[in-house]
Amino acid sequence: MKYIIGFIVCVVVLTTALYIVLGFWGISLFDPQYLTNTYKTIGVIGVVAILLILIVSFFFKANHKGYDTSKGNVAHPQK
Repeated sequence: MKYIIGFIVCVVVLTTALYIVLGFWGISLFDPQYLTNTYKTIGVIGVVAILLILIVSFFFKANHKGYDTSKGNVAHPQK
């Protein structure tokens, strides 16, 4: 669930940055002249967000490392 929320947050942040950067160049997101470029850019943003989530989950996947998981369900003492 946290990866889904992380993906949504990444897409929102990257889309906001996209909107701001395109505004610097004078490109409107919903102008028919630039609509195909907008779709391509949003697709790239989505792929980059997925890659960022995969990279983060690869580096931080062992959050239970160093704890004794055989000692109950509430709190686990460190080994």
